[in-house]
Amino acid sequence: MTTMKLIDREYWLMRVGDLTKAAAATADIFPHHEGSLVSAQCPLSSVVTDRLKQVAGNSELLTWAILAAVTSIVLRRIGGVSSVVLHINTEQGKRLPVLLTVPPAVTFREWLSNVRMAAVEAINHGSIDKALLMPFLEHFMPIVVNCAQTGTGIVIELIDGVVSVSGIVAEAQTLHHLATGIATLLNKGLFDLDICLNNMAIVDDAMQTKLLARFNSQPDYSSGKSFYRLVLEQAESNPHAIALRDKTESLTYRELFRLASSVALKLKNAGISKIRRKPSPNAGGDIRRKARRAFRLLTITFTASLGGT
Repeated sequence: MTTMKLIDREYWLMRVGDLTKAAAATADIFPHHEGSLVSAQCPLSSVVTDRLKQVAGNSELLTWAILAAVTSIVLRRIGGVSSVVLHINTEQGKRLPVLLTVPPAVTFREWLSNVRMAAVEAINHGSIDKALLMPFLEHFMPIVVNCAQTGTGIVIELIDGVVSVSGIVAEAQTLHHLATGIATLLNKGLFDLDICLNNMAIVDDAMQTKLLARFNSQPDYSSGKSFYRLVLEQAESNPHAIALRDKTESLTYRELFRLASSVALKLKNAGISKIRRKPSPNAGGDIRRKARRAFRLLTITFTASLGGT
């Protein structure tokens, strides 16, 4: 083993923990679906295609970086993950994982530069044995960008002005959301390189209008389950799933309910029953009902931002 290979081995061993965590989180975005190959396409306008060629030139690395930059943002929006693992092919035909941690406060220009440097760093340490990287290359349903088809993961390509996403382990609707999100962010980022990542929504203006109209419309509570009930069911079926996440911390459903229960008990101990002006003959039951109401209110409050990432 040469000195360079020893350096490369050390490089990947230092990152194996972060790679494992991010690769597993990335794979969890996609509900497991066994079946035949599924594909989704979203064409780019000629204006966007020309702009992409202008920014990337003839550089395969820059083209990969642009696609990877917008893909990582879309995955963050869809899955609520802060770090993702995308794959790149080297000139020698080796596929390498690239760890990307999306910082919401930077501009698209800065993020694009960060992605390119992360790819270059991985390539510069590409002489490592494939066996060390095998878990990230196969076991975590890899997402490869402009690479050869993989039998276990998802392939993202840009072919003749069309964003194509395909795979055999993901549902068609999820792949469609990914393809349309990539196309939407290419349109936004390439024409406004100084836009903040926080302002890069994965829905276009028409869809935003529909979503806002639906959000502001009067809900029909008789047609389905309440939001509180849906949160309860999610917590019971998958208590370790991430319920809330911001730039620094995250809460699982189990932790969320534990926190809500703690606050409700503190309100009870602080004399929440004293809200009533007259003594109640069933003071104990009244306190319990109010604690439960506080618990429900706090749970709904904490989970109101489930989609915000």
